[in-house]
Amino acid sequence: MPDREALAALRWLSNRASYLAVHGRRDLAALTPTQAHISGLHSVSQTELGRTILFSGHQLCSTHSLAEVSEAAQKVDGVFFGPILETPSKAGIVEPHGFGELAKACVLGVPVIAIGGFQTPKDVAKCAELGAHGVAVLRAARKSSLLAELSQAFAEARP
Repeated sequence: MPDREALAALRWLSNRASYLAVHGRRDLAALTPTQAHISGLHSVSQTELGRTILFSGHQLCSTHSLAEVSEAAQKVDGVFFGPILETPSKAGIVEPHGFGELAKACVLGVPVIAIGGFQTPKDVAKCAELGAHGVAVLRAARKSSLLAELSQAFAEARP
């Protein structure tokens, strides 16, 4: 969508979400009351950008391997790790890691947000039990009742 529409949408969402992160667009993250900016592991860093686009929230990173999680642990406040389960958006691009790899990622010294294929309360509860700090969903967010079930299951399973 055009930048002005994206900015308006983020401002609208920021009044309704308890935590809002922007993926890839540090400029939009800096212009809205978001709590986090998500980038790729090898994206241009905040230090490299200097003061051109200053963002003071959490710096998160999108990762797709345990090696990337380990490397990111030294650079960012948290990581998205996935896909954990099969998901249409990564089919043929990145193989699912499964819960075993998620468990390994969760002990690498950085908060992990699991992403990829979660459609059942049992799946998100498993993520919480393994030590994930959160779970990100895309398809499940389209159904408010399912999203509520997943959120409750995660909250109840957290140690």
